[in-house]
Amino acid sequence: MKFLSLVILLFVLSETIFPKSSSADSALYEYNPLYRQHIEMYKVYKTKRADIVMLGNSITHGTNWNGLLGEKI
Repeated sequence: MKFLSLVILLFVLSETIFPKSSSADSALYEYNPLYRQHIEMYKVYKTKRADIVMLGNSITHGTNWNGLLGEKI
């Protein structure tokens, strides 16, 4: 009986902690203003040739790296 109670408890907790996403939740990122800003930025800064590839996080986000590196667009 204790085992069955534990299994039921784990099932309930897993549904609470890891809810199944619905199709409506899958496109929430499209409403994020930063997502839209990045999409527009990528349209403006189309890559013709890349000598430098940068990976970053929130610290490097929002900086005009082309200007800092002396790249002409």
